[in-house]
Amino acid sequence: MTYVDDGDPTTRVAYAIPRRVGTAVERNRIRRRLRAVLADQPLAPGAHLVSADRSVLTLTHHELVERVEDVLDALARRRGAVER
Repeated sequence: MTYVDDGDPTTRVAYAIPRRVGTAVERNRIRRRLRAVLADQPLAPGAHLVSADRSVLTLTHHELVERVEDVLDALARRRGAVER
């Protein structure tokens, strides 16, 4: 996940799921699963770019939530280190 604080007070999320990940149906399923998990997460205002690979299709919902939370925690730590 890439985050850009562009000063905009809204939170925007874009998904980059390349064709090499799978068919259109699989890519859309990945996008829907990520969208559902991120809807329950507190995201900082700014632009977020989410990319994923095929492994998202094999994860349980609980495992996917844990991975997304880990990524968001790492992003928050990195953002905190930059602000200091």
